[in-house]
Amino acid sequence: MRISGFVKLCFSIAVLMISISACAAPMPPRAESPAPTLSPALIAQGRAVYDAECATCHGAQGQGAVNWKIPADDGAFLPPPHDSSGHTWHHPDFLLLDIIANGGQAPNSKMPAFRDKLSMTEMRAALEYIKTFWNDEARQIQWTVTLNFPPPVK
Repeated sequence: MRISGFVKLCFSIAVLMISISACAAPMPPRAESPAPTLSPALIAQGRAVYDAECATCHGAQGQGAVNWKIPADDGAFLPPPHDSSGHTWHHPDFLLLDIIANGGQAPNSKMPAFRDKLSMTEMRAALEYIKTFWNDEARQIQWTVTLNFPPPVK
């Protein structure tokens, strides 16, 4: 089926107008509040989970593998740090929990899935412990990202 030049032009103008109006639309206010205090009980549980399941790859103090930014010969990246020098704190909680549960889905990740090995409570505890590796600024930024990027509605 051929589309006439006039229809293509109208479609292009409509797409352009929608794009312009989307750019001109006011942004919703950014939610900000102080990062919540981490739970000592959850941290203790998370440390046990982290030490048993995560430290082997990501390091006992969340330092990650040496040269984690450089892909290995197979194209996969080595385990990144979970401390403030890494990028973990750039992601909202729901995404971090999804990565723990389902593994790294990117083709250049070898992160295994833990959904069949850990309960959601254990995964949340591990994440709570990982947050102890971040400095105050990283914790606040990550909390703001979490507030502003809630889990997608299923």
